Amino acid sequence: MGELPAGFKLATFIALGDEPFSALRVLGRLLRSRGEPGGMEGHPLLTRLGWWNAYGGYYTELLRPLNAEGLARVVSTLKASQIPLGYLGLDLWYPYEAIGKALRYRADPGKYPEGLRTLRHKWDIPYVLHLSALSERNEYGARGGDPEVYRAIAEDLLAEGGIAAWHDWLRTQQHLTPNLRADPEAAERWFSGLARAFSETGLPLLLCMHTMGMILASTRHGNVISARSHTDFLFSQRQALAEAARRGHGELLEAWTPPGKLRAQNLLMGAVLSAFGLAPFHDLFLSREHPGLGGDRPWEDAVLRALSCGPVGIGDAPGLTDAGLVGRLLLNGVLIRPDAPPRPYLPSLKGDVHLYWTERRAQGLTWYYLLALNTTEEERPFKLSLPFDPGEHCAWDGYTGRPVDTLAGVLPSGGMAYFVVAPEVGGISPLGYQGKLVPAPHRGFAAERDAKGIRIWSDGTPILVQGKALSVQGDDGSPVELGRGNGLWTVAPRRGQGWFRVVGR
Repeated sequence: MGELPAGFKLATFIALGDEPFSALRVLGRLLRSRGEPGGMEGHPLLTRLGWWNAYGGYYTELLRPLNAEGLARVVSTLKASQIPLGYLGLDLWYPYEAIGKALRYRADPGKYPEGLRTLRHKWDIPYVLHLSALSERNEYGARGGDPEVYRAIAEDLLAEGGIAAWHDWLRTQQHLTPNLRADPEAAERWFSGLARAFSETGLPLLLCMHTMGMILASTRHGNVISARSHTDFLFSQRQALAEAARRGHGELLEAWTPPGKLRAQNLLMGAVLSAFGLAPFHDLFLSREHPGLGGDRPWEDAVLRALSCGPVGIGDAPGLTDAGLVGRLLLNGVLIRPDAPPRPYLPSLKGDVHLYWTERRAQGLTWYYLLALNTTEEERPFKLSLPFDPGEHCAWDGYTGRPVDTLAGVLPSGGMAYFVVAPEVGGISPLGYQGKLVPAPHRGFAAERDAKGIRIWSDGTPILVQGKALSVQGDDGSPVELGRGNGLWTVAPRRGQGWFRVVGR
């Protein structure tokens, strides 16, 4: 900056922590305390499964543009599979001069001749709607740095059936508008005006292609609830990028990112975003491999998104969604997650295999979720040392739900191991909900110590327990279903949700 306007104020915050990420969390709390309260944690963007057509999904604009006919096939096949969809995340649904330069935010009549609202009423599924930078020839007649135009844009999204704004290409808008890069007050007015315009219409914001300044500014706005943590899922898919190159988009193939690097960036930046109150978005994933496109490690991609505590969306082709895998992300149609996104064990970042971890704390009992990520393009062995004292515990394979003796193995290029370290009391260790990728979730599950055993609350889904012999009793004498298979116990209230007590014998 060459000069600062009269009256400009600069405040300095000093945040202290035991390590960089704890210091960031302190700074985030300080900044958020000066802004608007949140209150949108229960929004469908953060609690329900979505289907997206962004870069990396089956419907990617440069390879296979989406239209009403394709969207109808997606919806009908998902409904036929009884997959509880919360919303549709629609990319490039509007007319544009070039990708990244929108003309107006109304349904493109060439793609959606009936408009989007008609389809929303037909399917009873709302939208999370994509925004990009505005073309210099936009139909609003607005300049790039004009915050007032977003009032009209917010109304356009509501008219189409939108429940959230997914604002992509944010740094492109700043790049196209020199004043936003030269005048700090103009940049602040633009971003704050943008956020307020959507807030006044009840729309939360998901940021994408943002700057770190925008992340800091978002702490003042309670409706800015999420941000993408890295780049498009597309850039880790060689097959799709090769096809794009054959169609004349060689620059995309040059931007290929090895899966281990992309995952590490998502996890590291996810921890930063979370410190400032934003739910990290790892972008869509494919729930099974798609020939010619990619998605050959869907379970690993699903775990990353389940633990992210952010939006979770699939981008599958019609009829290719793995309903079984998707079901492991949900409990009664709601996304399950730990207490917070994973954070890195800093010493591990110096090596090839990174360790990230998060947890679920419940009345003195803690479930730890551990990720071992191979960041290289070659096979790597690993053996984890826990960065915490778990006390008496049992280690489980997070993918299979089976106990393991050691936290060790060999990872393929970009591969990821997943473990759950569950508490052990009196010779028993409950993993949590059977068949779920986050078996002891932040909501919909509870536990506490009880004399020599553990009291557990279940919504009726069986709880998987390790132990030689069990004594099980429902609260107030309510009946409990007890089963055994493959050396493990399953326990659940017989009449729906409720508490029960498990004691080792």
